[in-house]
Amino acid sequence: MPWAAQNGHELVHFVWSPDIRTGYVFLANLTASIATMVYLAPQFRGFHKGFDRALWRNMIFYAAPLIIVQFAGIVNQMLDRTLLKWLLPGTPEQNLAQVGIYGNNYKLAMLITIFTQAYRYAAEPFFFRHAGNENAPEIQARATKWFTIVAVTGMLAVLLGLDLVKYFLGENYFSGLKVVPILLMANVLLGIYYNLSVWYRLKDKTLLGAWISIGGALLTLGLNLLLVPRIGFVGAAWAALATYGFMCFATWYTGLKYYPVPYQFGRMGLYILLVFGLFGVSRWLGTTLPGTSVLLWTARAALFFVYLGVVYGLEKSSLNSMFRRS
Repeated sequence: MPWAAQNGHELVHFVWSPDIRTGYVFLANLTASIATMVYLAPQFRGFHKGFDRALWRNMIFYAAPLIIVQFAGIVNQMLDRTLLKWLLPGTPEQNLAQVGIYGNNYKLAMLITIFTQAYRYAAEPFFFRHAGNENAPEIQARATKWFTIVAVTGMLAVLLGLDLVKYFLGENYFSGLKVVPILLMANVLLGIYYNLSVWYRLKDKTLLGAWISIGGALLTLGLNLLLVPRIGFVGAAWAALATYGFMCFATWYTGLKYYPVPYQFGRMGLYILLVFGLFGVSRWLGTTLPGTSVLLWTARAALFFVYLGVVYGLEKSSLNSMFRRS
């Protein structure tokens, strides 16, 4: 529309105005929501007349805390970039430049978040469907372990290929690459938290989940206030890591009473440590071999297959069992 208006096509002004500007973002979301409702309209034919007060009350008590959980999650994911503008010691222009560097490097960590979101769409209905199964805790423990394996595999791929992936950001953002490993790990912990937090949905303890989320949001705020003025946007990355670590621990610890699950934290921790160990070896190789050499990238590929080999060696029986069932 702006292009058409600039080229003399006046008819576009009947449906478009330059004064609305970013308001079109909200209009686009509204249009998408209306389209979704129209698409789902046939589902409303099954509604029964009348109003069930007891059902409504139970739904509100269950769902209202989840609104707090989602809001606190938005705070945890977005507050740092808002605070950076005010907490960094530079001029407003310098601070905005730093926010841009941090935000663009954060995109590399979002690859884990995208995978986590896709996983949640399948995992939560799966956990609810098997909630009545006597082996449900063991099933959830295995799912959490395999989520961790796949997530840290993606993290390792990004870290080993960081010297190549960084060019998708542009040279102006290279100074922020130091936060990528921290943010990747933070987003892995966020995914693990989603797995651990299933219990309070299964046991109707969503209010407890809301308190944990509020604690995480307060920790995000406090750590950003403490760290950003001292170490810049690296402090925001460490704040995210610490917050998601706290939420994982708090969710697991409170769940011990209501829904104990035999999580394999030792095995999961081993894979995480292995990933960072291999990344350290990759960084050392980068200081001894030319950055564009075939030998360096062959060595990094070998490190990736070392990780896959360790996973296969430790999970061979589980993999064989899954393949036999399929």
